[in-house]
Amino acid sequence: MKKLYSALVKLNSLQFKYRTIISFVIVLIVMILSDIFFYISFQPISNFFNNTFNIDLADPGSIDLTFAPEIWGGVLAMVLGTLIIVIAIAAESSPKLMDLFVKDWLSLVYVWFLIIASLHAVLIMFYVEPLGRVSSSVLNTYIYLFLASIFTLPYIFYILLYSKTSNVVSTISSIIQNFIYKMEKPMINSAMSDSIDVVEEYQKEIMGSLDQLDDLLAFTQFKETQTDIIREISKIIQLYINEKPGFHDDFFKLTPTIRANATFRTYTDVQYQDMADTRTFYETKVFRLLGNSYIKMIENDRFDIASLIPAELVDIGITCLDMEDDTIL
Repeated sequence: MKKLYSALVKLNSLQFKYRTIISFVIVLIVMILSDIFFYISFQPISNFFNNTFNIDLADPGSIDLTFAPEIWGGVLAMVLGTLIIVIAIAAESSPKLMDLFVKDWLSLVYVWFLIIASLHAVLIMFYVEPLGRVSSSVLNTYIYLFLASIFTLPYIFYILLYSKTSNVVSTISSIIQNFIYKMEKPMINSAMSDSIDVVEEYQKEIMGSLDQLDDLLAFTQFKETQTDIIREISKIIQLYINEKPGFHDDFFKLTPTIRANATFRTYTDVQYQDMADTRTFYETKVFRLLGNSYIKMIENDRFDIASLIPAELVDIGITCLDMEDDTIL
């Protein structure tokens, strides 16, 4: 079972890594199947419209396709133009945003749908009569184009809200918390005991995402956002301390991933061994992060934000008391 669990975890990692390609394949298959299904069901649909509305869908001449490529081009330009501008500007302050976007299923599915449907429109414009696929022209012009157009504005609003710094912070925090919850699952525990690669992947994800929060905290000048980041970091470490007893022992091994992290690059062998014995590499990282942030806030005269950090440390200490974690205290 360990081999099976390890394979499943690695497979899940692959789908996360290659989500762009996977989403393209999924959308392409769905659109091909929908075209085939509509072709099979086209005759009853055509008869219904002919009898009810006196519209002959089976006649290619009754369907104007000349406007479709221009409309598709306009929709694509609007969506992709908005994406490029918003993501490029927002990524300067939130570098993680680019990674989040290319892993967002909704964005990937919608953008691939627009691209494939526009190519579908160009194809049927030239080959609808030779191929005898009148159904494809109806499907593209009156269903695909309608769906693409009606969801354009909501999607643009979605991207604008998605790129907001506070939402990026919340998303990164949710990613870390999801990884923490996953590490309690028997499948992940078993996979960690079988493969050190799984251990390193989880260490890399929770530390890398935490570094992104640290970068955002240093970059942003908005007090509200800085407050949110500090509270999210506190929430993450409290959750980590609560769930830590359920983690596999191999998770606390000092792998090359930990040694390569910027926080621990200057550590001596004695310090590494101490972290390994006490199993506190993540707590150490968080406390150093909060300590450095406290100093920066004091130096920048952000005394109100700086005072929030000791308050959060008190809450972390209470969590340690509740969990009887004397090592951290």
